[in-house]
Amino acid sequence: MNFLIADTFTTALARLTGDEQKVVETTAFDLQMNIAAPGLSFHKLDRAKDKHFWSVRASGDLRLSVHRTDESLLLCYVDHHDKAYAWAERRKLVTHPVTGAAQLVELRESVVQVLTRMVAEQQLAYPAAITSRRVFEHVSSTQLLEYGVPEEWLSDALAATEDSIFDLAEHLPGETADALLELAVGRTPALRKVAERSFDPFTHPDAQRRFRVMSNVEELERALAFPWEKWSVFLHPSQRDLVERQFNGPARVAGSAGTGKTVVAQHRAAHLARTIPNARVLVTTFSITLARMLRQKLHRLVGDDSASAAHITVDAIDEIGITLYERAFGTPKVAQRGMIRSALADASQAFGPHNFSDRFLEHEWSDVVDACQLRSWEAHRDVARLGRRNRLCEKQRAQLWPIFAKRQQLLHDGALGQRIFQTPFSWKSLGVDIRGRSTTLRVNYRTSHQIRRQADRLLGTEIADVDAVVETCGGTVSVFNGADPVIRIVADEAAEADTIGAWIRERMAQGVLPQEIGVFVRSAAEIARAQAGVAAADLLTTTPAPGVDAEPGKVVLMPMHLAKGLERQLLYVACTRARDQLLVTAISPGSEFLVDLAGGDLRASKLM
Repeated sequence: MNFLIADTFTTALARLTGDEQKVVETTAFDLQMNIAAPGLSFHKLDRAKDKHFWSVRASGDLRLSVHRTDESLLLCYVDHHDKAYAWAERRKLVTHPVTGAAQLVELRESVVQVLTRMVAEQQLAYPAAITSRRVFEHVSSTQLLEYGVPEEWLSDALAATEDSIFDLAEHLPGETADALLELAVGRTPALRKVAERSFDPFTHPDAQRRFRVMSNVEELERALAFPWEKWSVFLHPSQRDLVERQFNGPARVAGSAGTGKTVVAQHRAAHLARTIPNARVLVTTFSITLARMLRQKLHRLVGDDSASAAHITVDAIDEIGITLYERAFGTPKVAQRGMIRSALADASQAFGPHNFSDRFLEHEWSDVVDACQLRSWEAHRDVARLGRRNRLCEKQRAQLWPIFAKRQQLLHDGALGQRIFQTPFSWKSLGVDIRGRSTTLRVNYRTSHQIRRQADRLLGTEIADVDAVVETCGGTVSVFNGADPVIRIVADEAAEADTIGAWIRERMAQGVLPQEIGVFVRSAAEIARAQAGVAAADLLTTTPAPGVDAEPGKVVLMPMHLAKGLERQLLYVACTRARDQLLVTAISPGSEFLVDLAGGDLRASKLM
């Protein structure tokens, strides 16, 4: 008998307390070892439309909802008694008649009244603005079935409008929701793979994104030990294809925040280590913090497979660069921060007076001039200063360049190198040519449609790297809906603290736990302001180490620079860490980047 686990089970498990999770895990292990073991209490769910649904008692009130046949046992859901029963009674496990993939389908009659009510409420609230255009007028029912739409939801999909599509998508299988959202924005998603009649529905690529066969206790233990990290068990078919594909040379996987680039990289590393004899796999990143987190995640991914783990190295590119340089040339002569500050101060005094602070000069040097290896006034004049808080006109850049040129001369005269590597740099010049082997991920799993859409305003329509490889930023689709982001420009720190405190209290009233709330600040100088806002909600903050869970009851607080993400726009990275709801605050007048985020008009966002 196959023993399987569904992503709905791991999601539900993550919502339980630590003690409850341990009880459920023990019951799951007992089921895997011997479904007929004494002490396992099965109860058939007579009210469920799918007669293969059973309940398994884990403790006094905890129940596992399982789908049991002669061929398989599938862990589907876990919750307290009434909620677990209600979940199973509203679903059935089917094999899609066209694609052949196994699907857990939510019964239409349990949802349709809710969807109808929501559309009616929208029509009452916005009678003049309501859009009744059906988004799939150009799509046939046959095509929708080919995209994995369950038969009983076909009429709802055909009738979906721009106002109801996101609510509908939340009740459909993942691959179906992805396809419908892509169709809704004018793209043509790839048709689903059609399986043969003898095909196991659980092995279909679409099914593998939500169901996994647990072949041994170690696999189940890994899946349950980190239930919030479903990436370690379930992959989207497009991600799995990139993980397992054989390339004829270097390849690049791009995509906006939340599309799974890091997930693909980790699974790719594990796949190479497992399938290539004596492989040596290097996973590297420009962030030391991210490298530490990746090291822990890869450890969880490979589990007890010590042979594979021994063939994977995870380090920041700084650390790799220093190690390789030392092997070839000895200890590098790298200018320390104090030397850089001293040289900048001397250069600044030589070309003063001016209106640039020492702190601004230091960041402009490290984040722009040195990072881009600028060597001339023309280069500084034309460089795109992505991620910088303040824009600089040509006149201001002309004032700055003599300072930076003088600083370069002072360090050169001291025989000190600036850095072992620089970013951005040309991969092609190093023999890494990815032309023809570049893929862009377009499905966002982490950030709501509303937050992603607004954050995208901070990026241009295209990003070109040093090798002139152009990445188009549009076309990404989020798979779930959420609240519109809120931007608030306030008069002073006291007003900001009140705004943050009130917002956090509202979220907690909605059931959000303190440790599920993150606060990011522009720099360490704003930490006190953030702490005051959290304190206004009668809570404390914590800054956990990479890969370490937040302390229960405390709000996570950290600088934006520690947020995982390399999209080269700091505010964008911070905004796209949010999943469901986002608040952005600033003290008047605020950064001009907030104007971009708000779509050009901040007046409605200011507190009077």
